[in-house]
Amino acid sequence: MIRLGLLTMGDAPVDEIVARARQAEAAGYDAFWVADERFFREPYQLLALAGAATRRIALGPCVADPFTRHPALTALAIATLDEATDGRAVLVYGAGKSGFQEMGIDRRRSATALREATLLVRTLLAEGHADVAGEIISFRDGRLNLPVPRRPPIWIASEGPRTREMAGAVADAVMIGSAAAPIEIERAAAHIRTGAERVGRPAPPIHLRLDAAIADRPEPALDAMRPIALRHLLRHAPEPGFAERHDLDAATRTALQAVDYRSYSRDADRVGQWAALVPDRLIAPFAWAGTAEQIAAAATAVAPFVAGVTVYPVPTAGQSWSEAATRLAATIGPALG
Repeated sequence: MIRLGLLTMGDAPVDEIVARARQAEAAGYDAFWVADERFFREPYQLLALAGAATRRIALGPCVADPFTRHPALTALAIATLDEATDGRAVLVYGAGKSGFQEMGIDRRRSATALREATLLVRTLLAEGHADVAGEIISFRDGRLNLPVPRRPPIWIASEGPRTREMAGAVADAVMIGSAAAPIEIERAAAHIRTGAERVGRPAPPIHLRLDAAIADRPEPALDAMRPIALRHLLRHAPEPGFAERHDLDAATRTALQAVDYRSYSRDADRVGQWAALVPDRLIAPFAWAGTAEQIAAAATAVAPFVAGVTVYPVPTAGQSWSEAATRLAATIGPALG
């Protein structure tokens, strides 16, 4: 059972990523995920090396997508990882978006593409062959040329209502991001239940994917998280009902409208200025940031609603990634129970 997961980018040297996997296992994490994010180190190679350095934890990409890699190749990659790690692979699938503009990829009808990709990967892992002509994804009378004695689970990572409904219908589990508080989890769960009921199945378990910063005082953690919270806020503030649920005042809404989301990742100087617009109370809907006591309380609050939590450590000033990950494990694990 995966109760607590640790997510890393491929943003460090290979040896360091492998060391992070060993640390995750030693600290009590149940899963180690490597982001399939352009253009960092290749995740499946990192995961195979991490598997060789560990014995217990689950391993997988978080998240793979159906556009940059054909689902048949994803099935091959996750089956190979599962063989290399004695059955510890888990595929986290999502619509993706990083690098699409640079590669000229049209991310069209993403919920349909993701559903078709999930069903194709599942068929290939279960039967070894498939002949599918979908609306977006096709695979013509092809097969995997390796045995797959175990079908690795397929989770779907989602943020939008339509994708969450689709995930409720087809996923083994659903990973939701940008939902750090019960009010947001309940909204996501309603969409997941709708999709599950539509096909007459129980709703799959929910896992959170959260950015988390921990410090001895709240201020350093909040300051470290503010630029990340800004990105979440820019994405979700325009959604119907968000301003009302979180009392987003007119002044903040007006200020946010002046932020150029497209240049967010390319304009570090201005991101710092924009992040100052985010009040402390608007970090809590998206991420956990604070002292150990505050984060433990947040984890305790969501525990009844979810099967597990995956954290992406956000180090505070003067704090190493390793220290942040270890402190988060020691704080969140016991709170989840």
